[in-house]
Amino acid sequence: MVLRPQSNGTFQVVGETYIQGLTNAAAFLGPIPKPWQIQVFADSIANLRIRSYFNSETKERRTDDPRLDPLEDWEMASIPRSNRDPNTFEWRRNKRTGEVVNYDPRLLPEALRARDVALIDIEMV
Repeated sequence: MVLRPQSNGTFQVVGETYIQGLTNAAAFLGPIPKPWQIQVFADSIANLRIRSYFNSETKERRTDDPRLDPLEDWEMASIPRSNRDPNTFEWRRNKRTGEVVNYDPRLLPEALRARDVALIDIEMV
């Protein structure tokens, strides 16, 4: 989002933006390390995108981001996708609580702050 500062200390939302090189959480986690590459495929059910990481040296392919530590308490969940779901995401289930989410818990604000990512909270009304 592009925010424009206002004289009263608030910000005006200008709109969405795309910045080359800041995709795939690079702003928070840094670039994808070599020899890893991101590959995106269309799934056969809802024609949505599935992201995977491919190691061009070892030929390993995985859905988990190589920049992040393994999720000990979470597993991938097989839940049908629909055309209303976000274009690219994975369902995850907490092994202890059974909670199912469609985001990566390692990218929550508290997890990013634990990685020393400087986040600023803003309230949009």
